[in-house]
Amino acid sequence: PLSQLEQKLPGLVKNKATPLILVCASGARSSRGVSVAKKLGYEQAHSLTGGMRAWREANLPVDKA
Repeated sequence: PLSQLEQKLPGLVKNKATPLILVCASGARSSRGVSVAKKLGYEQAHSLTGGMRAWREANLPVDKA
């Protein structure tokens, strides 16, 4: 969740040079998440434009983990 990103991201991704793609339903929250990640030093953080909605509309594969 966006509200927990600042606290949890450093423990999940220790190498700040790792490229990150943040995803939400429409791309709005993940764009805010990119701001949080960059504030923490993750310069390779990006938001999936259009979110999962656009991904599904493009008929791209989705696997549930």
